[in-house]
Amino acid sequence: MNFVSVVHSGDKSSWIWSHWAHFYWKYWDRTIPTYFISEEKEPPEGVISIKTGKGLSWGRGLENALSQIPEEYVLYLHEDYFPFDFINFQILNAIPDVMEKNKISIMKVCGKYAGHDKTANRMKKTDIKVLNSYVYKYPIEVGYGISHRQSIWKKSFLLHSLRNINTPWEHEIRGSDLVTEHDNISAIIDRQPIPTIEMILKGKLSESGTVYYDIEIDGHYDWTNV
Repeated sequence: MNFVSVVHSGDKSSWIWSHWAHFYWKYWDRTIPTYFISEEKEPPEGVISIKTGKGLSWGRGLENALSQIPEEYVLYLHEDYFPFDFINFQILNAIPDVMEKNKISIMKVCGKYAGHDKTANRMKKTDIKVLNSYVYKYPIEVGYGISHRQSIWKKSFLLHSLRNINTPWEHEIRGSDLVTEHDNISAIIDRQPIPTIEMILKGKLSESGTVYYDIEIDGHYDWTNV
């Protein structure tokens, strides 16, 4: 089974889009479609644009956008996490089949930290593997069974989890209850196929992100417009 990339943003973050695109396309496989959700502004080149319009809540906008995407498995991303190294597409491409076979609703691909600092020590190793990487059942008792770090979702479950949800914080807290109530498995792979760094902190460019990328490309990238 195939997956697509879905990058969820809002127009107020448009100041970072060109910088996101610079690093995203440096590492992304362009044969895998990338949908970019915005409100009214034009997204960066190379993506499939979905505009939700103004006035919708976060939840209704995402619900509206997902209904326009035909694929069942989506890699959900935000524009404030930039890739900084080569992406392991061999692993990513193998994940949807593993999810389908094992009834996994969410496969976190963000590394062992996935929303809570106690996560890594409480993950439960399974006998499920994606190629040579083991899959762990996410410890939902610590919270964030649903989170917005990089994850591959079964779209039908993502849509279900958005019912009566308006904000991303509601989704992570109330939506996580669905993992328990409906026995939808939240899992995490023991490798991080998409190395990323958080570039925006409290609405501003993070200092660590700027320093990293200045080093990464020998200081030749122009951040003056950020």
